[in-house]
Amino acid sequence: MNWLIMDFLKNIKKRMEADLLHNLAVKVSSYECISINSSNVKNIQIHPMVRYLSITVDNTDIENKLSFEDYNENLSALGKRLKVENLNTLMLFGDYHGSFAKTFGALFREANAIRVIFLSGVSYDMDDIFHNFAKLVHLRYLRIEPLSHWLLSLPSVLFRLYHLEVLDLSKADRCAISTRHMGNLVKMRHFLVQEDKFNIHPNIFGVGKLKFFQELREFRVRKESEGFEPSQLGQLTELRESIGIYNLEKVKTKEEANELKLIHKKHLRELMLEWDPERPNKNPLQEENILESLVPHSSLQKLRIKGHGGTNCPSWLRDNLSVKCLETLCLDGVSWKNLPPLGEMWMVNERDEEYQCCSISPASFHNLKRLQLSSISSLTKWVGNGACPFFSHLEVLIVRDCPELIELPFPHPTCCQAQQEEIMAWFPRLRELVIEDCPKLASLPSIPWRIHAPCFAKIERAGSCFEKLFYKRTDGQEVRVNVVGKGDHGDVLWNELNFSNLIDVEYFSMVRCPLLPLNHMRVLTSLKKIEIVGCPSSSLPWGQGVGHGIYRFPCEYFEIRECDTSGKELTLLLSFFPKLSNLIIHDCKNITGLGVAENAKTATEEQQQTRGDNKEIITAAAASQGLLLLPSKIQHLIIWDCFSNPPNDDHTRGGGLQRLHSLHTVDIRNCAEFFSSISSSSFPPFPTCLQQLTLWGVKHMETLHAISNLTSLTELNMRSLGESRADGLWPLLAHGRLTKLVLRATSCFFAGPDPSRPNDIEVFSLSSKLLHLTTRSNTGVLAAPICSLLSSTLTRLDLTFDDEVERLTKEQEEALQLLTSLQEIRFSWGDKLQRLPAGLHKLINLKKLGIWCSAIQSLPSLPSSLRELEIYRCDSLKSLPNSLPSSLEILKISRCQAIKSLPNSLPSSLEKLKIYDCQAIKSLPKDGLPSSMLELDVHYDNSEELKRECRKLIGTIPGSIFELNIVATLYISLHPCTAGT
Repeated sequence: MNWLIMDFLKNIKKRMEADLLHNLAVKVSSYECISINSSNVKNIQIHPMVRYLSITVDNTDIENKLSFEDYNENLSALGKRLKVENLNTLMLFGDYHGSFAKTFGALFREANAIRVIFLSGVSYDMDDIFHNFAKLVHLRYLRIEPLSHWLLSLPSVLFRLYHLEVLDLSKADRCAISTRHMGNLVKMRHFLVQEDKFNIHPNIFGVGKLKFFQELREFRVRKESEGFEPSQLGQLTELRESIGIYNLEKVKTKEEANELKLIHKKHLRELMLEWDPERPNKNPLQEENILESLVPHSSLQKLRIKGHGGTNCPSWLRDNLSVKCLETLCLDGVSWKNLPPLGEMWMVNERDEEYQCCSISPASFHNLKRLQLSSISSLTKWVGNGACPFFSHLEVLIVRDCPELIELPFPHPTCCQAQQEEIMAWFPRLRELVIEDCPKLASLPSIPWRIHAPCFAKIERAGSCFEKLFYKRTDGQEVRVNVVGKGDHGDVLWNELNFSNLIDVEYFSMVRCPLLPLNHMRVLTSLKKIEIVGCPSSSLPWGQGVGHGIYRFPCEYFEIRECDTSGKELTLLLSFFPKLSNLIIHDCKNITGLGVAENAKTATEEQQQTRGDNKEIITAAAASQGLLLLPSKIQHLIIWDCFSNPPNDDHTRGGGLQRLHSLHTVDIRNCAEFFSSISSSSFPPFPTCLQQLTLWGVKHMETLHAISNLTSLTELNMRSLGESRADGLWPLLAHGRLTKLVLRATSCFFAGPDPSRPNDIEVFSLSSKLLHLTTRSNTGVLAAPICSLLSSTLTRLDLTFDDEVERLTKEQEEALQLLTSLQEIRFSWGDKLQRLPAGLHKLINLKKLGIWCSAIQSLPSLPSSLRELEIYRCDSLKSLPNSLPSSLEILKISRCQAIKSLPNSLPSSLEKLKIYDCQAIKSLPKDGLPSSMLELDVHYDNSEELKRECRKLIGTIPGSIFELNIVATLYISLHPCTAGT
């Protein structure tokens, strides 16, 4: 016990010492380091010795004009307390700090001793903050993290800062920078960019001048006539991490190869050597000599050789192996007649004679974790005997495009389980296997070869019964199996899967192959999702075991597409999934109708025994009626491209889906005969519990009486075929919960007498809940009786127009004015619609107006309540009203090529202005922007004149990036040619 107490006291003492040291460090550094934000900027004490400064701008600092101006004023006052000429380090944080660019520019004008700059959330050019950027001659470290999609452009004077050692642009998504003069930065060590997005490193002219350079991802030999000679790379002995050397066919002699000095690059961990695969001529002897001279340092860990045209593997990779520490080796498209010591490998020569091209030798790889063999046309065998030393370390094996390959060191699928386990024991760490385009390959491991551990397998166009086999098990993600068959082979193809290791599979997809046999299926105890595509109907039913009622699987999601299965077959299949809640059926033409199966009986053993009889009844019913009988617990049902033909005269309908008491969502599309296939006139087709219903391309909807019972429905999306009327809709609106109605019906949908339409508007307004209506103008919705009923509840109307409509009639305009509760309205399409309703200003509650009509020539008077106006693709609109509503807060103008100017003055209430792809607009309003402005966005496809004018406003309006959907932003992106203007 005493030693426990002593140990406890020691730990307390250590923690106290650490806390004391931390407090001491904070106290000592407080004189030199200072961190500023809006909460402390007024009162923080600033010592004359401060050399390290960080400033943070949060969204709260620019959420309104008052907070912005307050922080801006306090930052401006820092200049009186802070000796910026002593600053060594400057860090600006926050996606909004660009809003204060003008203030920062004045504050740091004399900060010429700075050595470290870190800018996070950049949305401006460097000159906006550092007016004397060329004077930062002491700068060592520059890290810039722009906002998403910001085009970062750097001033050319950057390449005169000869002491710069680190330039970090790794967070930039878009970057405009010329590297022509980067050779001037002779002390540069790190230049970090996203090489997968920017081709910058290979464009560094005269890179050999950067003798301390550690970050060169790519070098292209003789990319230009000068500045890219092999000797340039030879000067860079400090290179680290990885480099790819391309166009090696332009290295003509051993002497030039030696000038690369690869053997001296002791810090290099990854090397790629590539000859252009598209080169017109190959010189095997020359290329063999060149590669023989490209000896890397012995500490190299990753090597890739691609497109080499020599006939032999270099000796430094074979008999005189010098890279014994290799962990990754990739050979791609090499023409060698021998290979590194990777085990017993065989090739075929021009006379179709097999010969052994490599073997195991004392000088072998002992640390190899990843091996890739690609496009080696003569490779035929890789024989496994368990003696290869790197097998036990191998984690990733990739074999691609080896057309003659017939054997890998894996067991044949026909081997017994014990043999397979014995051979796969050679690869205890193998977690990823990719085999593609090896049509003759016969030896493949059973997938997966391991369980309860990360494992990835992709076998495609190999010599198996599968066209594609995909397996993925990653910690924290769904375990998946995807199988694409070749349309034949029957059940034998399942021999290539190791079902004893598939007990944790959650998603199983089968494409163009027979259904998984029942004896394999019952192993998948974790299966939650099944997808079947293009499987033959003969493989669908599981005959054996059905009568026992013992096979039930936990599948909750089932999707079947492009199958010729009948209702009978699919009914039987679905009966194995009593927990099924999501069902998707797509393009299964032989399903003739829908019904509901009896509730699954699972309570007791006795009930399980009777289940066999129930299934026989279900099967018989499906056989006689040709129906698909759905499991009773379905919650979400999607059926597309089925029921295209009318049922036969002797067809017995399934009685509808009323007994699906858990049904929540139904989505039916392009199923013309859906209603005639599921119900008769005496039964409503859907249960009253249904909440969301989509019916597109469905016939026999002359009225909506069939769905008038859906009192729980909240959303209805309907596009009918043929004539239809609103009969049956009004009870649904009056007594139900419908809040959103999307109606694409034929003309006059609402017209004509309708006995179900309520007469008492007051009573209807108290019960109706409809808030959002999307429909066409020709449906008759703009009629006084209809609009009167909807006036008290409807808050959003999306109205589309036919191509021939030029304007609304007087009666339609007057009816629209009755919708006094409207807060949002959008007009769209209508290629000939020339003007909007003149009485639009009478909608006194309207807050948002959207206009997407190409022929609109002018705008009417707008409501005084309007807060947001969006104009999109109005190609005929040449100008906006000079007087916009004084309540307007947001104005968006997009792709309106005819608008040449903005109104002379904008409302004093305006906070956000977005102009998108309006090339004819050259300037801002003559009277300038209102002081209320919080966001200005002109970043995309606008005139250079407009962007140049807006650039002057940087730092005067709160700002960030529009794409991030952050309130109160300024985002102005400039083409590189305008930078600095």
